[in-house]
Order: sequence, then structure tokens, then C-alpha cells
Amino acid sequence: MCSLKWFGAAALMGAIAAPGAVLKEWRFAEGAAQGWDARCNHVSQVHVADGLLQGRIDDWDPWLTSPQFEIPASPYQAVEVRLKTDCGGQGQLFWSNTTDTPYGGFTPSKVTSFNVRGDGQWHDYRIFPFWQAEKKIILLRLDFPRPADQDKKLKTFAVEWLRVIELAPADRIVGPVVWDFAKGNASWDAVGAVASGASAGAGWVVKGVDDDTLSLRSPLSSFSADEAGDWIAIEMAVDRGRTATLAWASATGEARTVERFQIKPDGRFHLYNVAVGGAKGWAGEVFALELQPADVPGATVTL
Repeated sequence: MCSLKWFGAAALMGAIAAPGAVLKEWRFAEGAAQGWDARCNHVSQVHVADGLLQGRIDDWDPWLTSPQFEIPASPYQAVEVRLKTDCGGQGQLFWSNTTDTPYGGFTPSKVTSFNVRGDGQWHDYRIFPFWQAEKKIILLRLDFPRPADQDKKLKTFAVEWLRVIELAPADRIVGPVVWDFAKGNASWDAVGAVASGASAGAGWVVKGVDDDTLSLRSPLSSFSADEAGDWIAIEMAVDRGRTATLAWASATGEARTVERFQIKPDGRFHLYNVAVGGAKGWAGEVFALELQPADVPGATVTL
């Protein structure tokens, strides 16, 4: 059986998958920076031209801060950005419900990281912060990847738009929590994939790109951690790497809780039982999970 399930009673790059209701949006085609140039760090020449917010990446901690706004926070929200840069690596999204911290409202713990492609081409990123505990959001900070020492003041960025959306969740799951991939992706999304599809009798096969670690994201829904139980069973085949990562977001935990486990990268199916009972954040309602099946780029996984 090709499945991922919880034993007990019972995480997009490329084209944006399903649209959502737009709660707040900045489109720079209007010809103004709309406040995104007012508070910056380690970037310069920030301006709007040709309908794009553009600038140069100068040093190790480059970021832009949004103007102040306010929306109610929910677990079904995402931040989307259309970005082009020749500086690849880890980007970050910070958020806040206040301006009263030593960092102008931001704190090191309220952040979601995502991989940025540095190929100078346009990419659409969907970032799930799971910031529902904040109750409201009033500020965002977009951090670009850190440039290599020899690339300081040489790399650039351009942003066409950035927005906060609200997605409609799937029905709440009651009873056993099971995703069966025998016929395809079971409504999961693949992030950092160059190919994805069903293989006859084998399940869902996903090939990761060569410059990013592959992540598989469940549909947004909810279920009770107590009813789901203390173990997650994952049956999959992976062809490279040493460690897989399972993450989830819940109502009572922090934005994202992570458990890592060792894998056998031989391309054969193995059953991995991951203990989550008692883990930080495994309580109350669980809204989504994300599986990173290998810790290296270019992996192929079959579920």
C-alpha cells in the first residue's frame, strides 16, 4: 500500500497552484514603491521601474519591510511573491503583530524560510507562515538570500507583486487520517519539483530539481492530534540523502514543528514510523503537514 497515515483512532514554487482570496496586495506596476523602500537593510538603489520594485543586494543581511497594514491572522493564509534575482539561496519571511520590539516589531522566532532560485528568471513563491497565534498581522519583512563575499554589491532583485491570500481549507478530517498515493498526489503539492506524476501500480513519483530540496505539502485541512494518535507511518522510496524531515502546523504549537528521521536511500520502499506523540506542537488542531523526503537536492521519491 502506498500511503502516508497516522496510527491511532481517528507543505510552492513555480506556477501558483490554486488561487485564494486576496487580503492585501502590493503591485508595483502602479509605479510607486508603496512604502517598501522606507525601511531596508543591506540593499541599495531601491526604486520602481518598468512596473517592478528593483534594487541591488549589497551585504550579508538584505531585506525590505512592508508598510504597516492590518489583517486578522488564520492558519489558512499564505504570502505570495513574484520574484526574480541572480542571488540564490535561503530567503525568509518575517511577520509581526506589533511594532514594539528591539527589531522594529520583528523577532527571530517569527519567520518562515524558503528557497530562492538564483537563475535570474521569474518565479512565483507561496509561503505558508502559519501565524494564527498572532491574532493579527501588521508588518512583513522580505529577506533575500545572503550573497557570497565576492558577489556583494553585484547581485540584484526585482519584485513584480507581493500579496497575502486566504485559501479555502478542505473538510475537517474525522476518523483515521490517511492519504493514499496509489493513484497520484492525493491533492498534495510538490515544491521544488522538476517532474511529478503517477506511476502504474507504484504511487506518486516526484523528481526534485538539482538546486533545491524537495518538499511535499498536504492540502490545508484540520484534524485532532489527540484523535490521530502518537505515530505517523510513511511508506516511501527515496534514491538519495540521509535524513527526511516531517513538519506540521497546529493551533497550540508554534508556527512550524519539525521532526527528522533517517532514511534508506536505495530507491526501494521502506516503512518509516515517526513518533510525534509528546512532540512540541503535536496538540489541538493540526492544519497541515510538509514532508521533505531527503536532505539533498535532486532526489526522486515515490509514495
